[in-house]
Amino acid sequence: MRCRFCNIPYQDRYEAKPIHEMLEALARAFDDPLQPAHHVLVSGGTPAPRDVPFLRQVYERVLKSFPGRHVDVMMVPIDGLFDLPRLQELGLHELSINIELFDAEVAAQMMPQKHRQGLDLYLGFIERAAEVLGQGRVRSILMVGLEPPEATLAGVRAILGAGGVPVLSPFRPDPATPLRDFIPPTAEAFEEVFLAATELAKSAGVELGPFCPPCTHNTLTLVGRKRGEEAYRYPVPVVV
Repeated sequence: MRCRFCNIPYQDRYEAKPIHEMLEALARAFDDPLQPAHHVLVSGGTPAPRDVPFLRQVYERVLKSFPGRHVDVMMVPIDGLFDLPRLQELGLHELSINIELFDAEVAAQMMPQKHRQGLDLYLGFIERAAEVLGQGRVRSILMVGLEPPEATLAGVRAILGAGGVPVLSPFRPDPATPLRDFIPPTAEAFEEVFLAATELAKSAGVELGPFCPPCTHNTLTLVGRKRGEEAYRYPVPVVV
């Protein structure tokens, strides 16, 4: 896929990295003496159909190699990629299936391949994943600023209706993309959408995600807050 807001593949090309090197990098991160990692997010653009077996192996190997660690997966619902019961069995922590843009016209312009997949595919998968993994373990990002606020809030309602956790990401243009000169909304505009989405989530008995403080980078959320009565168990990351 080639989305106009993403630096892949304008700047970085798709490449399947050796799994053993990824596992070694994770092991080093977990053993870091100054600030050991506690949480893994496996992402990586959008694989071609030929890479689906490889990516399934990545998920399997990472989850098996680091049992008990919080491992999340962020990816689009490509045919044959996700075996939800197997991921649940292996201990997957959370799954992120990002809608990103809810307005059909804006989505067709900004992310044409994803738009052709259709919202029904994404919302249907979020619903199935929430049934298998459980409440609060499937999230979906919406970008704030590229579409009308009312479209973003409609997306929040749709994600909540599918049993997912909405995450709001303030759009800021990447200089490597065609949107490099796009002027993002003001902080006040971001705040207005955030507060309205917070009320929608509250009405549904849900908090806006993500629930993990290190995962709150580039999101509209309250860093370090509690999820219910359970405080984040690790130190909040610091710059060293």
